[in-house]
Amino acid sequence: MSRSLIDKELLGKLQKHFRKANDVYLTCMDREGTMLATNHASEEELQYIRQFFTSADIKRLLDTTRMSQVETIVEESLEQPYIKLCGVVNRVQDSITLIWVVVAVIEELVPEGVEIPEYVARTSDNRFYRSIAFLEALSRHVLMIKEQELQAKDVLEQAMKTDEKLKEQLRRSEGMATVVQQIESDDELIDIAEKSIREVCQTLHVQGGCIVRLHADGKTAETYCEYTEDENWTLAQKIQGKSISKLPFFDGRSYMLSSDSMMPGDLETFFIKHHLSAAIFMPIVINGRCEMYLCFYEFDRNRIWNLEDVKFINDVKRILHSIVARRLAQESLASSHASLEAILENVGCAIYVVDFKNKEILYMNETFKKMLANSMNKVDLDEYFFSNETPIVEFPSQEMELKKHKLWLDVSQVKITWIDGREVSLGTIYDITDKKIYQQKIERQISNDNLKVLYNRM
Repeated sequence: MSRSLIDKELLGKLQKHFRKANDVYLTCMDREGTMLATNHASEEELQYIRQFFTSADIKRLLDTTRMSQVETIVEESLEQPYIKLCGVVNRVQDSITLIWVVVAVIEELVPEGVEIPEYVARTSDNRFYRSIAFLEALSRHVLMIKEQELQAKDVLEQAMKTDEKLKEQLRRSEGMATVVQQIESDDELIDIAEKSIREVCQTLHVQGGCIVRLHADGKTAETYCEYTEDENWTLAQKIQGKSISKLPFFDGRSYMLSSDSMMPGDLETFFIKHHLSAAIFMPIVINGRCEMYLCFYEFDRNRIWNLEDVKFINDVKRILHSIVARRLAQESLASSHASLEAILENVGCAIYVVDFKNKEILYMNETFKKMLANSMNKVDLDEYFFSNETPIVEFPSQEMELKKHKLWLDVSQVKITWIDGREVSLGTIYDITDKKIYQQKIERQISNDNLKVLYNRM
């Protein structure tokens, strides 16, 4: 702090003008005795003054000022009483910052017969002590102003750093918000991944990023997407189709490798081969298997990853993991739904789902449509299902005749919980019209004479 308080140019000006105004000779030093400002006296003046004291006298004066805890002005006695040698001390926060060594010729103390050259400055005893008291106060005030100036600069710098930090946090928050929005996006998964990687690179000022995934063969790497500031610098293209065994980071672990990191031999070789200077590799694990790696890297500039960088990238990885897992689940569910629908559409019976409470037909398979819906309009269907004020939502298998449509049906119905949680009825219908016609034919053959078509004895 004391070192930063010292303005040599200002001290030089103060020393020059103070010497002329007060007819004294002075030198400004730091605590260690290093001269801080050039003495502006002429060489003739200096030669005359220096004959009255030695370097030992100066050393003794400096030692006395350093040991003094309270005194601000210390005087050293010399053989010639008309030559005054004083040390003026300035302290900041109880620590010595400046030491002024002041020498003066006291005119009224010069003995008769001693000639003082005309070019040598002279002062009075009273004026000398007043001048060095003023010097102490003036230089102390200068240091105080300088200290306040430095404190103001520190406050300003801190405010600027805080402002920059807030801007950085805002930029990261905006970047994260953009990535989070992708959760609800209906875009293709590869488009979502590309947007997320680009957002990370632009937010953190990273040169490139990509997603590398395991190929279907389980042995080679496949580039899923990549973003780089410069198309001439790319990692994904270089490792496309390479064996996983050649990618030392693809082992299910996370890696944070700064430009000054100590690396294992295989990773160091990989970095040199692909001209990388820093990188972060994070695995994306799906169903217990490392399927992908989220990678961010620097090519031609050094980078020391900080905790905020890693946290930001890790949060993005979690979001991408969530999106990928949900998309896979949706695809699996859609596939299962398609398989179930194919089964329901191709079974030999009609199937329907009805919400009797809300009078709504929720599902009809193709067999139902062919059997009934195609020959019934909406009014007929509503009458078929909702004609009873108190519908029976569950009943065992029973036969039913639809005379209007000349159909015999075997119908059963059970209660189930629908996908949205409400209770509905699931029904199955078999067309037994041919069976009933055949039964009636057999009964006629038993009861009637085949030739006379009259009731027989039976």
